[in-house]
Amino acid sequence: MNHVIKIFSITVLMVVSFFFLSILTVMIPKETIKIHVQESMDIIEKEGLKYRIGDIFFFRLDNFTDALMINIAMGVNDSQPVKSVIQNTYYLQNENSSIIKATRDIADENYQGVYAVPYPRYWHGYQVILRPLLYVTNYKGIRMINGCCFVSLLCIIFAFLIKRREWQLLVTLTLVSLKII
Repeated sequence: MNHVIKIFSITVLMVVSFFFLSILTVMIPKETIKIHVQESMDIIEKEGLKYRIGDIFFFRLDNFTDALMINIAMGVNDSQPVKSVIQNTYYLQNENSSIIKATRDIADENYQGVYAVPYPRYWHGYQVILRPLLYVTNYKGIRMINGCCFVSLLCIIFAFLIKRREWQLLVTLTLVSLKII
């Protein structure tokens, strides 16, 4: 029974901590991330919503989802942080306009022609990282940071597998990492 109470307590503590972090993140003023949001939309617009690195099918990036995440980051109401954390509103325009144009419009505080779509059924925990990163860099910089973190973690896992002599897992991870299997 003591084990159940401990797990429950840790779970409650984590939920409260994540909610608090989300509120702090939303309190970053929109004005401070505006320039990087606009630069990010320029990058995504130039690449297109289904960008392929080197025109290789396996290296396809989902720029639409990234644009939507940036739209949510820009669409928060920093004067009502708790409501913004719960609603996670994104903004769209008519079907002919893109998520990129809607994001540009809300970055310019032009809410004419856009409509709000609440997205409360999902905890947008990525905002805890995305909004502070948009404070210091644009989409390309975020990709570079993400890539460095991914490669570092992969190297740590490789080193761990080599140290434990887990050769089958090492070969499998190598093949999966190279998108061979």
